[in-house]
Amino acid sequence: MYTSLEAVACNWLVNLAILLGICADDLIGKFFGLWFPIMAFVTLGFEHRIANMYFIPAAILTREYLSPDHISLIGHDALDLLTWSTMRTNNLIVVTLGNIVGGCSLSDSCTGLHLKKR
Repeated sequence: MYTSLEAVACNWLVNLAILLGICADDLIGKFFGLWFPIMAFVTLGFEHRIANMYFIPAAILTREYLSPDHISLIGHDALDLLTWSTMRTNNLIVVTLGNIVGGCSLSDSCTGLHLKKR
C-alpha cells in the first residue's frame, strides 16, 4: 500500500514537471520547472517504474559481490526476497498502477480546469 502511494506521488510530481516545463516561456523557467519536481521525487525516494527497472536489476545482478559486512547489514532475509519474480510482483505491478493513477489524476484535473475556464 505504501509503495503504491509513493508511486502516485512520484508520477504526480513527474507530470507536474512536464506541465511546468511546457508552460514556461524562457529557458530558465523551463529548467527550474523541470528541476524542482524531479529533485523532490528523487530526494523523497518515491517509486517510479522506469527508475526501478534499472535499480532493482542492478541490485539483483550485484548482490553476489557483497561483502559479509554488507550482507549482515542488509540481512539474509531481505537478500532472499530480491529475485526477478518478486521484482515483478511486489514492485513493478504495484508501482505501475500507482504511476498511472498519479499521472491521470494530475492531467485530468488540469484538463478539467482548462475546460472549465472556457
